[in-house]
Amino acid sequence: MFIYERQNRGRGKTEEGFTILELIIASTVFSLIMLLSTTGLIQIGKTYHKGQITAKTQETTRGIAEEISREVQFSNSAVEKSHNDSAPGANYGGTVGGVMVKAKCIGDTRYRYVVGQPKIKLGQTDNLGDPANPTLRHLLWVDKKDRPEDLCKADGLAFVDQNKGRELLAQNMRLISFDVSPAGDNVNINIKVYYGDYDLAGGLAGNGTASCESTKNGGQFCASSELSTVVRRRI
Repeated sequence: MFIYERQNRGRGKTEEGFTILELIIASTVFSLIMLLSTTGLIQIGKTYHKGQITAKTQETTRGIAEEISREVQFSNSAVEKSHNDSAPGANYGGTVGGVMVKAKCIGDTRYRYVVGQPKIKLGQTDNLGDPANPTLRHLLWVDKKDRPEDLCKADGLAFVDQNKGRELLAQNMRLISFDVSPAGDNVNINIKVYYGDYDLAGGLAGNGTASCESTKNGGQFCASSELSTVVRRRI
């Protein structure tokens, strides 16, 4: 008799569980937590990537300015500009038109550069036939003037020996400002480099006003860096 009553009492117990409403609320809260966590991780990734690009752009700009500063300090030659600071005869042809190539020479070192061409990227070849993706092999090339013709003049600007020089810009970088101007006993240097796609920049037109618009979609993939300095010759 004792056993029978105990079993009946056990059968009379009510088994409780979650209601549908409680499950919906719990699932919603869990989904929100996961969404916020994912958003946070994505933002951290964007910030990290932005920092990497910014550091790389700043490092490139600083390296260019420091190299030119050393050339100025230890050279007893004046800064020589290319043919009125431009070279109409040293243009690249293509369906998008000619590209003006400029150069500045300090002693026997030549800096051959393209500025004011925001859509042109650094590429393996000179290819201006594709308006959507024009490329040049060199955008800021440094080499030595070791040929009979003056490499800073119009007739020598087109010459580039791939084995006797190096490119100072990295992939996806553009030169916005390259100013090396004598000022009495000093030389003013201003270098500005932009990294990123053309549509992410504001004021990208070769007038030194380009900046990365981080608020745009994909803004984490662009950066700009500018460095100005004044150098005095030591020789």
